[in-house]
Amino acid sequence: MKKKVPAGIVIVLAIMLLMTAVAAAVTNGFGLLRVLPEQADNTAFTDRIVSIGQTWEGKYFSAEIKEAVFDGYKLRFSMSVTPKEGAEKIFAYPVVKAVCEGRKMETSIINVDGWADKSGFWVPDMKPLIPREDFDLNDMVYEVSLMDDNYDPTTVSEDVEWTITFNVLRTDWKVSFEDSGFPDEVKCQAFRKKEYEAFDRHELLLDEYGYGMEDIIEHPYVKDGAIIVEDDFDSYYLNLYTKDVFTLEEQATFSFVADKAEVRKVEAPVKFVLPEEKKPEEQKYEVTKAEATADGFCIMITRTFKYSYEAYEYNLDNLPWTFKLKSDEAELQSLYTTLHQGDNGFGRSAITYTLEYNTNKPISSVTLVPVQHTDSEDVEREDLAIELKLE
Repeated sequence: MKKKVPAGIVIVLAIMLLMTAVAAAVTNGFGLLRVLPEQADNTAFTDRIVSIGQTWEGKYFSAEIKEAVFDGYKLRFSMSVTPKEGAEKIFAYPVVKAVCEGRKMETSIINVDGWADKSGFWVPDMKPLIPREDFDLNDMVYEVSLMDDNYDPTTVSEDVEWTITFNVLRTDWKVSFEDSGFPDEVKCQAFRKKEYEAFDRHELLLDEYGYGMEDIIEHPYVKDGAIIVEDDFDSYYLNLYTKDVFTLEEQATFSFVADKAEVRKVEAPVKFVLPEEKKPEEQKYEVTKAEATADGFCIMITRTFKYSYEAYEYNLDNLPWTFKLKSDEAELQSLYTTLHQGDNGFGRSAITYTLEYNTNKPISSVTLVPVQHTDSEDVEREDLAIELKLE
């Protein structure tokens, strides 16, 4: 005797099966948590993962954006690409448009597993001399960061409309790979000369990892060691790609809205001073930005100098002070520290430290620890540490 199952139970069972399938996919190493395993138990992050399921069919490949998560600073999305049988090789170059409350945001995109060169990918995939063993066209993860008008990291607490366009570029040029000799500076310079010579004979010569294409196509248009960007960087590079080497065949476009996320901030600026052996007076610093998302933290610290030339005396190798972050609430994974030298607009120069961390859960406070660099050792100065509260 057959029994009818109430519709509500069917829906619950379907949801349970879907959750089981998702869990199995994560266990087997696919999707967003494949590259962010530390977030698996962070419900503030995983609860924001949404299914996108947008597909595209073209002459050279088919593609799908499967899932995405936005934390207020970074958008991550997973994508699969299937080459068409017998299709010519193409290079897919991504351009991102992010709009928040009618304002277009600056962005930076990377393919977490894949090639450099603005995170494009070849179809079918080509293997450099030293390939990324974990790269798979069928399971790519992209990360897009929001930036302000100065190209510094920034967050938003509103919905963001995302449009991601993969420009499908075809070329008749030969693509080859060669050992660049890195880190030997002389060998690297010789390799760079080879790259430009290859360009002149309509060949793309990339290094052992497959990097270098942007430097090559940009070379004929760099004036006096500088580039002139009249629009955003994505459009700038797309114009370079299609100027000499590639032709634009078609475009794979995906659009969706990411809901607003909670962002906690320190009420900046937070000012403090640090002693310095080679200068008689204490040096003034201030935290100009400190922002935490569900899975990360970014802080910017600025030191302003009395004279316009002073900031340019320093680099990451000779700074008297750097900084690190500590937290009792979550594990902190340092992603990078950068140093920017510039003019503050009032006849004084400044250096700005930018530190970015991943966290495995949201945090409400963090400890900023100055690290003093002397000729003999580096010392974490816990006695000068500053507790920062996030609201």
